[in-house]
Amino acid sequence: LPISTTIAVNLADALVRYHGKKVAVVDLVLSHGDVTMFFNVNPSYSIIDLAKNSQKADYDFLHTLLVKHASGVYILADPPMIEDGENISASQVREVLNTLRSMFDYIVVDTPHQFDERTLTALEMSETVMLVSLLNLPSLRNTQKCLDLFGRIGLRDERVRLVLSRYLPNDEIPKDSIEGILNCPVFFAIPNDYPAVIASVNRGKLLCESAPDKEVTKSFRYLSNLLVAPSVPDVPYEPRKKGILGKIFNSDRRTK
Repeated sequence: LPISTTIAVNLADALVRYHGKKVAVVDLVLSHGDVTMFFNVNPSYSIIDLAKNSQKADYDFLHTLLVKHASGVYILADPPMIEDGENISASQVREVLNTLRSMFDYIVVDTPHQFDERTLTALEMSETVMLVSLLNLPSLRNTQKCLDLFGRIGLRDERVRLVLSRYLPNDEIPKDSIEGILNCPVFFAIPNDYPAVIASVNRGKLLCESAPDKEVTKSFRYLSNLLVAPSVPDVPYEPRKKGILGKIFNSDRRTK
């Protein structure tokens, strides 16, 4: 199950649902994207079509290429065929994102795990980079490699936000160890609820539609609040069992 895609689509929904923002999701996983599957839509056009015409794209043309989901989220799909992704250059990615910037309040980009020129272009253009990690040693090791790369290319700054996914209340790896090893504060943690998430994907529904009362669903509202209005007081998501996630938010309250 693609972790970053789960976060991208449900965060986009929360930005529209709770904050009334105009949001587009761009699937930059060009060879095997899953965004359209998560939204259960069948687009007629994709990022290939916008890349070819981005310099002459106006409002009406743009909206013919995007799919609007019932949630209000607009989707720019991945190419229909695997080999089509090779026809998109880094400069075209820049043009596509610049075109969308003039039309939307937020653009959520689902990126691949490979750091090619196209992915790096999207990261460099982003106001917030959510680096998603699991609470296991192999994932944390790869996260450290990503942070090292960000440092080498000048991206290691306040834009980078570490997000823990599939958090388990009884996990043995403490927050202080993670932040100390990675030298990066934990921005947010999303609780683990694999049954709810996989059910939403298989049904072609967002978490707010398929599991509105689940803690994992509520967490996306709090995450969207942190992005849109971080200075506005809010009740942070905490699990029923105290653990690393409770410590994270207790720490956040002390530092705000």
